[in-house]
Amino acid sequence: MEKRSLIKFGKNSYVVSLPKNWVAANKLEKGSTIYLEQKPASITITGQQTIQKERKAKIHCEGKTIDDIENELIACYKAGFTTIILEGRNIQHQAAPIKQLLQNLFGMEVIEHTFTRIVVKDLVDMQQLTVPTLVRRMDLMIRSMLDDATEEGASTETIIERDIEVNRIEYLLARIVRRVLDNPSLGNLIGLGVVDAYHMNRVAWTLERLGDYIKYVSSVSCEPEGDVQHATAFLAELKKRYIDVMRTYYSKDAEQAIIQHGQLKMEIAKLDKQRSKTCNPLIIENIKNALRDLRVILRVTVEASHAEE
Repeated sequence: MEKRSLIKFGKNSYVVSLPKNWVAANKLEKGSTIYLEQKPASITITGQQTIQKERKAKIHCEGKTIDDIENELIACYKAGFTTIILEGRNIQHQAAPIKQLLQNLFGMEVIEHTFTRIVVKDLVDMQQLTVPTLVRRMDLMIRSMLDDATEEGASTETIIERDIEVNRIEYLLARIVRRVLDNPSLGNLIGLGVVDAYHMNRVAWTLERLGDYIKYVSSVSCEPEGDVQHATAFLAELKKRYIDVMRTYYSKDAEQAIIQHGQLKMEIAKLDKQRSKTCNPLIIENIKNALRDLRVILRVTVEASHAEE
C-alpha cells in the first residue's frame, strides 16, 4: 500500500497525486475524466477505460436440449457477459430456436454464425438506459395483465405476451444489477448505487413471479373445467392489493408498508380457511403465492427506508 500526502487546494478542496504507472495503464492523460465512489472511510478511483469491461462466456450446445441452452443463455445474460459464444457440431439445426430466444434478451445480437458456433454480443451502451423506469414498465405490464385477466372474455394470449415482456425486463434489470455489483463506478454513471441495485433486483424478481402467478390462474380458469368465477374474483381482489402495495412502494412509506404487510398475512390465512371443493386448489395456492410476493415488496420498502437514514 502506497502513502500519499494530502495537499490543500483552494478553500474547499484537497488534492492527492496519482501514481504515474496507474495513469498510464488506464490510458489516462491530462484532462481525462476519472470516477470517484465515496464511502465513509474510503474513496475508490476508477479510470474511464475500466467502466465497460469485456466479459466472454462459452456455452457448449452439443447433446443439450433447447431448454438446457435457454437456461444457460439466460444465466450468462443475467451474469453480465458482454459476449456469449454458443458452440457445437451441427449447431445450425438449433439456430432458429436460439435466435428466437435472443429476442427475449435485450441488446444481444448475433455477430457471427458458422457451422459450429454462434457468437452473440451486447450492442447496448448501458449508460444510455434509464434504469428507474424499468421497474415502472414491469409494474404497468402487471397492471395490464390484471386488467385483462379480470375482464370477461379476455384472451390468455395477450396475458402470455405481457408476461414475456415482464420476463424480458427482469432479465435486463438482473443484468444491470450484476454489472453494478461488479463495477460500482458504472452505478455512479447510471445513477444506481449498490444498495439501490440490490433492492431493485428483489422487486423486479418479485414482479416477474407475480406475472407467472397471474398467467397461471388465468390459464387454469379458461380450461374446459376451469373455475372462471372464482378466479376472476380472486384476481380482482389481488389487483386492488397490488395497486395499494405499489403505491406504498413508490411513496417509500415504511409505516404503511408495515400495516399492509400484516393485512396480507391475515388475507393469506383467510384463504387457507376458504379451501373448498367448489374452487380449484391450484388457483388458491397461486393467489396465496402472489400475496406472499406482495409482502416481499413491502419488506423491501421498509428496508430501503432504513437504508436511507
